[in-house]
Amino acid sequence: MRKIQYLTLTALAVSVSSAFAKPPDHSQAQPLVKEQAQIQAQVDSSAPQRYIIKFKNNGNAVNKMGNRGRSELAISRANNVVRKAGGKVKLSMRHNLAVAAELTEKQRKRLEKNPNIEYVEVDRIRRFMAQDVPYGISQVQADQVDDSVASAAAGGKKVCVIDSGLELPHEDMGTLGGTINGTNDSGTGNWYDNGGPHGTHVAGTIAALDNGFGVRGVIGSDPNLHIVKVFNSSGWGYSSSLVSAIETCADNGADVVNMSLGGGGSSQTEANAMQNLYNQGVLLVAAAGNDGSAYSSTDPMSYPASYNAVMSVAAVDSSKNLASFSQKNSQVEIAGPGVDVLSTYPEGTGQQGNYGTMSGTSMASPHVAGVAALVWSHHPTCSAQEIRSVLNNTAQDLGAAGRDVKFGYGLAQSKDAIDYIDANGCDGSGGGGGDPEPPTDNELSNGQTVSNLSATTGDSLYYTLNVPAGATDLSFNINGGSGDADLYVRFGSQPTQSSYDCRPYQSGNTETCTISNVQAGTYHVMLNAYSSFSGVNLTGSFTEPSTGGGDGGSASATDLSGASGEWSHYYVDVPAGMSVLNATMSGGTGDADLYVRQGSQPTESNYECRPYRSGNDESCSIDSPAEDRWYISIRGYRAYSGVDLFVEWE
Repeated sequence: MRKIQYLTLTALAVSVSSAFAKPPDHSQAQPLVKEQAQIQAQVDSSAPQRYIIKFKNNGNAVNKMGNRGRSELAISRANNVVRKAGGKVKLSMRHNLAVAAELTEKQRKRLEKNPNIEYVEVDRIRRFMAQDVPYGISQVQADQVDDSVASAAAGGKKVCVIDSGLELPHEDMGTLGGTINGTNDSGTGNWYDNGGPHGTHVAGTIAALDNGFGVRGVIGSDPNLHIVKVFNSSGWGYSSSLVSAIETCADNGADVVNMSLGGGGSSQTEANAMQNLYNQGVLLVAAAGNDGSAYSSTDPMSYPASYNAVMSVAAVDSSKNLASFSQKNSQVEIAGPGVDVLSTYPEGTGQQGNYGTMSGTSMASPHVAGVAALVWSHHPTCSAQEIRSVLNNTAQDLGAAGRDVKFGYGLAQSKDAIDYIDANGCDGSGGGGGDPEPPTDNELSNGQTVSNLSATTGDSLYYTLNVPAGATDLSFNINGGSGDADLYVRFGSQPTQSSYDCRPYQSGNTETCTISNVQAGTYHVMLNAYSSFSGVNLTGSFTEPSTGGGDGGSASATDLSGASGEWSHYYVDVPAGMSVLNATMSGGTGDADLYVRQGSQPTESNYECRPYRSGNDESCSIDSPAEDRWYISIRGYRAYSGVDLFVEWE
């Protein structure tokens, strides 16, 4: 069994605004911020001291019972242990064999000495993420996609919304007894009674009805939602409540979970629960956080977004600029509209009656959750990991080329993701159900020019260049001829007009892409005819890696990263007469798997070597390797970063 590594989490709260609010008086803004901080501190200090007590999973006395009976008996005994220590049990987490309880310091220390208890940790407070300043169905291409397949009637993928409840009935969300269901929580009240506008706004962003008035959500047909209300009337809840909520989501058949909440600090119980649910095939989406600073290049992590099992969503405005409040860090994975977003409000409470605007990564997260459910409903045989990978691969790149700390892979795109799976299948290997992928048999050779290229307006030409590990000075160049050709380059998959690593976008046919961080594998090139062109020359070139002289050689690649389920392929050409080929992967965070195969790219079932260990420290040794091209590939068992790869043959 693979050892699972865990992270931890916390949550944040911010203020909410309605549509057309009066612009703030900036001369008084700073005192108001201070006052808000003071109020926040008072709320936190008044919260009861609550802990999560995690019990060891070693109940031999109940092993003869079924799984459900075993867990129920175990959690009952756990509750009794806490009560006997004087604790007040507030919540039981059966699947995780953990209990949330109010404890004095003396009671906590007593329980920590119990040999059957794995750990005791603070039950962290979780809050909404919304600010007062928001927009985007068209930005995520939801208006370009048939959403009827995502409806409840069509058996579309279900989204579970963990928030402050959803007010029903609502003219744009339906009535009680309709396609939206929920679960009551004894501590927060009925799921269909709002605990403030936040949850109603979030749910509307995902699934407000496309009924000719009000607003529409990403999925505007017959919403397939499950609502879990975790926030109290003060706008916060505990991390144990969040764990219980995601368990409830899973028990009610959720495929996607939206968490527009978070904060600082971490919880091992939360991390474990998130990873377990993701491993079971549920896609988890959360707000990246609203504590972004204009004075630093990176911001602190926010949880649950910053767990590897969760997609962390940044916020952009209507011009696709990063929202000033959106937190920047290495866990940011994707972006969604999050500034002045108009959506549903509880009846009569918005600036426009039942509607109002909010800003925050809380608003960006449901856009991505809705896109995930929409794309997945079009291709229901894909796995959660594959949908996550496709969303990242087809995101509209914003900011620095490739993944960055501000936007992650870029802005989520519904139509591009669906089209990608149509052409390439769920895993990107081909065999999709739609139109064939553009031809890729036009393989470039290092330093050799392909001449006299031509295309008519709107058409594209496609080429590839295979780059070995250790290569440097990689560049692509077009020149000559007439008309206007645009050069696009992307590593690992074909570029589109919205997804690329490099696009000079100059007038005429003289363009160059210089790749500074060269990766080993396949670079894809597209020449798009902005206007008809002819007589154009294309060259791709790089400096070959040094073999170090003699009969042997080596190559390396550093600081590699990838998403869960994502493949990265590299290769080396091994000459005849070698006695051994060694491939070593090491360092970084997350969990990557190393694969080695002769002659073609490995798959999960076809390889010469696959250590399949936890973490990133793996190695393969091939005795007497044949003279051939050997592929050394990395697949993300979970998202990983900072990994180094070293290959040598002798």
